[in-house]
Amino acid sequence: IVSKEDSKAHDEEQTTDQYMYDIAQKKMRVTEEIKRIMKDIAVDCKLNAVDNEKEIKCFSLLPL
Repeated sequence: IVSKEDSKAHDEEQTTDQYMYDIAQKKMRVTEEIKRIMKDIAVDCKLNAVDNEKEIKCFSLLPL
């Protein structure tokens, strides 16, 4: 998640708190994307389609 360029930017411009906050934000984006994918491929996604969030697109191998 942290590249050498990020480390250099940290040394030159940001405080430690800002740097750690940026890392936490990157991790949060990755976690949210994984969570969305897991919801999309859930076995019961189509059964709960009425209650699902609008951005969830249920994955299916067979058209129903």
